[in-house]
Amino acid sequence: VDLHIGTLSKAVGALGGFAACSGPVRELLLNVGRPLVFSTALPVPIVRAAHAAFDVADDEPELLQSLQANVASVALALGLAGHQTPIVPLVLGGAEATMAASSALRRRGYHVTGIRPPTVPTGTSRLRIALSARHGQLEIEGLVTALRDLGIAHGGTVPTQT
Repeated sequence: VDLHIGTLSKAVGALGGFAACSGPVRELLLNVGRPLVFSTALPVPIVRAAHAAFDVADDEPELLQSLQANVASVALALGLAGHQTPIVPLVLGGAEATMAASSALRRRGYHVTGIRPPTVPTGTSRLRIALSARHGQLEIEGLVTALRDLGIAHGGTVPTQT
């Protein structure tokens, strides 16, 4: 493999990304890659934060297990067979309905961002659920109930985690 790329934002909680490669490939990316021509290196505190996140992942593997369980619970409860990532998009269509749902969820204590044009195409506005390893069973159940109360979600029950 000549190049490994990854994000440091969603999964790691920092920002930016990385390319791990040989020196010659690095030079090619830095000098020919148009998006990088006017870019600068990440600030040291961001790099340290990402490094610390990797240390936590190594030291606490149960966090990954908890995150995977939360993703599976939400996917099952919302009828999203096969969904495996902690970012769960629920396409509602209209921007106004999406932002109203986001506001209603916020009033109930759930920070679920509404995504609308120009970020997504017109007619595909969506709620963006971002799950974490630290979300508990009651929080997951409450979110699913709130989505159902708003008429957004249908489906099974949230399974009890062991």
